[in-house]
Amino acid sequence: MIKQKILDVGLDVEEENLSEVKAFRIKTKFAALAEQAEILKYEKLRRFAWQGKTIEIMTDFKLNDFQHFIGSDDVQNFFKPAEQNSLMRSLLYSITLEQKEVNDVILERNQGYMIPLLMHSSPEIIEEFHPLHNDTQRAETWREFKNNLLRIPFDSLRDYFGEEVALYFVFMDFFMMSLLFPGLLGLYFYLTRPVGMDVDHSQRLLYFGLIMMIWGILFVTLFQRRQATFTYRWNTYDFEKVPEIRPEFFGEMRISPVTDKLEKYYPTRKRLPRYFLSVLLTIPMLLLGLGAMTLSLNLNGYVKDHSSPFYFARLCAYAEPGGIFAQDNPYNGWIIPTILHSVVIFIINSIYRRIAEWCTDMENHRTQSDWNNSLIFKRVLFEAFDCYLALFYIAFYRLEINFLRSELVGLFWGDEIRRLFTEVFIPFLTSHFKRASLEKKSKREDITIIEDTVLDEYEQFDDYLEMVIQYGYVTLFASAFPLASIITIIFVAIEIKSDAFKLLHITKRPFARRSAGIGVWLNIMCVMTVMAIISNCMLIGFSSEQLEGFIPQFYTFHDNDHFIKEGFGRYVVAIVFAIEHFILLCGAVAVWIIPLQPAWVRNGKLRKAYLQSEFLSSQL
Repeated sequence: MIKQKILDVGLDVEEENLSEVKAFRIKTKFAALAEQAEILKYEKLRRFAWQGKTIEIMTDFKLNDFQHFIGSDDVQNFFKPAEQNSLMRSLLYSITLEQKEVNDVILERNQGYMIPLLMHSSPEIIEEFHPLHNDTQRAETWREFKNNLLRIPFDSLRDYFGEEVALYFVFMDFFMMSLLFPGLLGLYFYLTRPVGMDVDHSQRLLYFGLIMMIWGILFVTLFQRRQATFTYRWNTYDFEKVPEIRPEFFGEMRISPVTDKLEKYYPTRKRLPRYFLSVLLTIPMLLLGLGAMTLSLNLNGYVKDHSSPFYFARLCAYAEPGGIFAQDNPYNGWIIPTILHSVVIFIINSIYRRIAEWCTDMENHRTQSDWNNSLIFKRVLFEAFDCYLALFYIAFYRLEINFLRSELVGLFWGDEIRRLFTEVFIPFLTSHFKRASLEKKSKREDITIIEDTVLDEYEQFDDYLEMVIQYGYVTLFASAFPLASIITIIFVAIEIKSDAFKLLHITKRPFARRSAGIGVWLNIMCVMTVMAIISNCMLIGFSSEQLEGFIPQFYTFHDNDHFIKEGFGRYVVAIVFAIEHFILLCGAVAVWIIPLQPAWVRNGKLRKAYLQSEFLSSQL
């Protein structure tokens, strides 16, 4: 039944019996892809006679005018690999199924799209559904990565994986290159620091903090220009005007108030209880993260208030002078609780990832972008809570910037090393042993399907989330850890290569998706940039004595520490908030002055719209 339905939409199917399962290898047919491209209004480059000359413009693909499109002389390569991938997915997800067609299987709903229904049926009929790697294209793409130390083959990535994956690498490359200036500056400040000077009293770190605030504003602004360049080159800048409807979406049928056509509709009143359930399932995980943070802070000796409900004397005893986790431990034992905290955070986040995905599925979002945004909202808030709460406690409750630096160093290095092992080494070894085991069981020479089956799913969401958390480490506490930028450059460079290797050799090939940008991730970094301005100003003014060198008359010294003189606190607060408002004003001016897309991109879009209008007029 499955095979026949796939054949009915114009695709080729080869049935293959593996060790314990049946597999279908689905192959493209140009006619089927072309029809689907026309339905989806794919834009392709075509020739157009205009004002006595022949020009090339991007316009909706029409099968009847195929001979006028660029590349029509090579039918097999007319659609790029990523386009074939995307069109085939769309075609397969258009196949419908009703319960009466499968009497021996219980479906979630009486009718709907075949593939999602059979992936969640009882018993489960479709275990996996994914595109296969193309060994030739994969080898060529990896060769381009290996042969160029700094240059990333964005166009090759786009052709093989699609714009969504390629734009992730555009972001990573821009992030790494943008950190060069603050990274080298932070390294210079560290290497030339006076002997005995710590981050608490370094006036130069005040300048570094101010520079990083401005850097954050420029980063999110200039990246939008970089993004606009690539989305214009790849012709996806207006792609998301047409939302992608999720095949899993279900609802009642109604007449659309916009198109007057039948459409699925799920009322908000039915979704609200599902949101409430998501909150209820998230709260216990937040409490678990709070408990892990409390243990870590006590083992490090950061909780000093004996009346605090978070103080545990037995745990704090390990951080007392001479203790195993004390700051004076000759073997740097103080870093152990921080690294263990990083490991526990990873475990908690891994558990919550599955909970968040289940909750987001349960909320029944209509479009893919709504589903993505809901999942991003849950996981970013949860993981930011886990990763930053302890740091904010130390910085703004304890007001101990030296302890903040120690905690940052432990979390930073622990997180980076953990990523390398969990994302590259362990999956590589696991897939290698699984592949070897299956190869022994299979007597077939062609084992492409077997090889791809043992690979892990690619989770781009996790890659973006890790980089956003990394962005927070670099910007939110810049005044406490100036080396974060240069260390991030090194690890992002490694991450770019490891992510490319992971995509090409360790994970299944993802479905290609067109994209008009990195989406809500950019909005999150804009919010974090504003938070970084506020947190760094507070670090400079309240959590350290970095401001003291500029206004010493406002400070006094006693009990081996510096304190704001009585009656002068209001002036220090006024200065801090004046700095904060000035930086925010600079940010507003920068966004106003710097265009979010280059002039040539803006003119190119206008020219494209004009030529398309002329073309449509000529067709009337």
